[in-house]
Amino acid sequence: MAWSTFKSIMLPAMQSYSFGNSLEQWCVSFASAYDLSIKTGKSTVTNIPLMAGNKSAMEMQLIALLTQTKQSTIGSLLDIIGPAIITYWAGASLMNIPPIIPCPGAIINIATVSAPVLSPGVWTPLPVPPNNNPVIFLNAFCAAATIHLTTVSGLHNCICNYPGVPVIVAPGVLPWVGYTAG
Repeated sequence: MAWSTFKSIMLPAMQSYSFGNSLEQWCVSFASAYDLSIKTGKSTVTNIPLMAGNKSAMEMQLIALLTQTKQSTIGSLLDIIGPAIITYWAGASLMNIPPIIPCPGAIINIATVSAPVLSPGVWTPLPVPPNNNPVIFLNAFCAAATIHLTTVSGLHNCICNYPGVPVIVAPGVLPWVGYTAG
């Protein structure tokens, strides 16, 4: 089930107030839970998992954004988290596993040279009324994050076999759009 890993980490910690007053500890746990959930997912088109996201930059941006806005009553937590999620995907890449779907014109993909994320997507927060219930926040975050993941995209840069006699080995490119969390 999508986002079950994320919720299983964050919900007990938020319900027990295990972070206390440590904004930094909450941000590090949030980024780690997000990273783990994303790495257990895969691209929707090619079924290839993420190799690396920018977790440390996400942590630092979360800390900076939440520190700046903790006294503010403007915007919701989902509005504030959005830029950090985008930062996570900036410079990310999928694993160098050849996709089963061949690049256009190719017979088969032999190897993947790189699979960069070219668009970190668009964050659209969902409206959530003010509350103290972590379940409501986590469900809203997971819904907004699921929508966001449909907008993440990139390319598989592959070495492929193309038809011919003999078979031609040449580069190929296969775009992908969308990702699902684990």
